[in-house]
Amino acid sequence: MPELAEVQTQKTAGFVDRGYNYERKRKKLEEEEEEIKRLEAEQAGETKSEEQQEEVTEEEKTDPEDEEKTLSGEERSFKKRYGDLRRHIQKKEKEWEEKLEALQKRSAREGIVAPKSDEDIESWAKEYPDVAGIVELLLLRKLKKCFLRQRYVYKS
Repeated sequence: MPELAEVQTQKTAGFVDRGYNYERKRKKLEEEEEEIKRLEAEQAGETKSEEQQEEVTEEEKTDPEDEEKTLSGEERSFKKRYGDLRRHIQKKEKEWEEKLEALQKRSAREGIVAPKSDEDIESWAKEYPDVAGIVELLLLRKLKKCFLRQRYVYKS
């Protein structure tokens, strides 16, 4: 048994890096363990006193400044860029909604009034020559079809 008398200490391998988010992982693990305990207690029919529940809610509250201190540089950068993009998109959506509302109000206020007299039709055709050309083309096609049907009916 002489070999048991001599105990040698193990040599350390050196510094072990736990990673930049070790504390956050440890905190999350502790929170999950607490939640498991709470859920198991609820399932067993046990309820916590109000004092214990208040303690848990105070612990759950975290300061955003503390959270930002634990974030790495890359995570802070991503968070800032994502926030900037989200604000930009919200700004653009608001601008488009304002433009759409303005157009809807204007169109409701002005309204489209169909021309009724020959003079109104001529002034409308001068104001919108492209649309007037399309309307005339459609009208000519319809008249041509109608005329061909009538000729076919009379010959039969």
